[in-house]
Amino acid sequence: LGDVYKRQTVSFTDHDTDKAFDQMISTSERLNKLRGVEWGGSTHMCLIGIKENWKDLPNGRNYKGEESIIKSRTSQGFRIVNHPNRSKVFSYKNWNDANGVEVWNTPLENSPFLKLNLKRSNNRKALQQWSDSLKENKSYTAMAGSDFHFIIPCLRDRSLIYPVNFIPSQDNTKTKQYLMQGRSSFLTRPDAPKLTLVAKYADQTNWANMGEKISGKGKVNVELYGDFSDTNKQLGGTCYNTIRTFYRLFTFWKKRFWELRFYNKNGDVIAKRILNPKKFNYKKHFKATFNLPMAKNDIVRAEVWQVNRKSRSIDLLGATNPIYLNEEI
Repeated sequence: LGDVYKRQTVSFTDHDTDKAFDQMISTSERLNKLRGVEWGGSTHMCLIGIKENWKDLPNGRNYKGEESIIKSRTSQGFRIVNHPNRSKVFSYKNWNDANGVEVWNTPLENSPFLKLNLKRSNNRKALQQWSDSLKENKSYTAMAGSDFHFIIPCLRDRSLIYPVNFIPSQDNTKTKQYLMQGRSSFLTRPDAPKLTLVAKYADQTNWANMGEKISGKGKVNVELYGDFSDTNKQLGGTCYNTIRTFYRLFTFWKKRFWELRFYNKNGDVIAKRILNPKKFNYKKHFKATFNLPMAKNDIVRAEVWQVNRKSRSIDLLGATNPIYLNEEI
């Protein structure tokens, strides 16, 4: 979890244990730590910011489904339903009072993995489930996770830590609060931009961030920012960076473009914009601005997709949580 000001939060969510929190060394005031765990048996939950010495920590594998959500309340953490469609569908109608849902798990849903008919992730189904929950006035925070358990030579350094979550805020001590609120977006790949969505009614002066509720009349001004400042980071070792260079060399001919999509509560695309990704880099970012007529008690949210006409593939690069319009405050 990071922000545009480089004040980051880390939470290790190992299976059935929170010991990693106590083993972390405090390095800087810029790094905020939250105690976390991946908890549960047939139903996995990611719990972030749990209390110390939580008595039910060893018992997660005894529960499943709604029972996992109910029993995890005493952890006092931010409670995420992990990969709800991995083995069988865990319907949003049964997510109860969970705080969030993992709508994108590992990068394996994107091409070329789709051609291999991999059934491990089912991300697009989970993303649709979350979208369906919004239609029924639910407000689960959409999250993403790498679920990375293994060390793979050449790939371990950078690409497999994605997807990651992004919170546009300078105060990392409020990470848990912002997650509860839904003030976050996620990106699925190292070359994707960090996304920030804001909105306001035309006659208002203050912009609302993701997860916030605003009331007003008339058209809604919507702005989506794409921050590329981290896309040039060479986090991998020599092996990974060599492979990355050759990949770019042999795929330069592919005709890719990016499509920004904006959605309402019904899941309808209410606006689009095409971008040429070659025009942006770690020093040059994008801002897309729209004036949209919105219905009463609606939402607005955004996704960024990469389209490859040559191979007829489409990959999700990132998505935001909604801003809620005409809600009671």
